[in-house]
Formats: sequence, C-alpha cells, structure tokens
Amino acid sequence: MQVYTIPTASTKWPKIAYVENDQNNFRKSSKELQSLVEKNFAPAITSLSHTQSYSFLAFTNESTWLRLGIDAEEKTRKVLPSVKSKILKNLDCSEATQLETLYIWTAKEAAFKTFSFLGATVIGETYLEKVEENEFEIFYLDSNQKKHTARGIWIELCDHLVALCALKNLS
Repeated sequence: MQVYTIPTASTKWPKIAYVENDQNNFRKSSKELQSLVEKNFAPAITSLSHTQSYSFLAFTNESTWLRLGIDAEEKTRKVLPSVKSKILKNLDCSEATQLETLYIWTAKEAAFKTFSFLGATVIGETYLEKVEENEFEIFYLDSNQKKHTARGIWIELCDHLVALCALKNLS
C-alpha cells in the first residue's frame, strides 16, 4: 500500500495522508491507512474521511491541537436541492454553484467532526464565519450559547476537495 501525504500551505497545519482505496473497499483501505500512520507517526489525534476512490486521514501529535476533523468529496458529486438547503442554511448564497456548495459542505462536515465532542449533532449547527483564499474560520454554538471557533483549510487533490478543520488547545 502506497501512502501519500498532502503538502499543506504551511507547517502550522496537521498532516494529511491518503491512499487509493483497494478495489473500492474503503473500509479495508481506511483501516490500513490508520494502522500505518499510527505505527509510523504515533499521532495523538486523528480524523478519517473517505470516498469511493480514496481514504484520507488527518493526524497530529502536537499538543497545540485539541481536535481535528476532515472531510473529502469528489468534485463531480452532485448535491441534491434538499441537502443544499441544509448546507447553505444561514448563509446568503442560495444560488451557490455545485463546486461552491461542495466547498461549504466539506468545511461544515469537517467542523462537525471537530465539534462533535462539544455536542454538535447536525452539520447545520456549524457556521462559516470567514473565508480567505483556501482557509476558513468556522464556529459552533454549544447548548450554553458559548462560541467555539476552529480554523480550516481546503485542498484540491485527485479530483477531490478535502477540508481539514482544527481546533486549537487553549490550555
């Protein structure tokens, strides 16, 4: 199994590894990827995403990060109108293109994984706050209306859009 790493915009981001799925068997490929990364990097924090073609794993062993989330979608994926309305909820962009919607979807899905330990239960509970080139800020309001903000990055790779979301450790 050939494992590849994705170069991010700078070293400030956690690492991302990916593999081509074994005959569309993403479960097997994902398990093998996780095992290889754990063996070689001893990461403390990981997050996994997959499509039919690839499995992606975000990982870090740096104590600066509290949680990670990753999501990947094929850039050709069509978003159903009912899903699009949930993804674009509370955003002033109801006329977003399919690709723009995928950018928002991957960011929100990665953030959902990042914020799930705080009680996030649906993707619509995450809110894009700021977007600059390939980076974004996204937040979640917990049940006490406390705002939790994370940073993220988008990467286009192998006809896929990958979003990595990371929450800094404040301690």
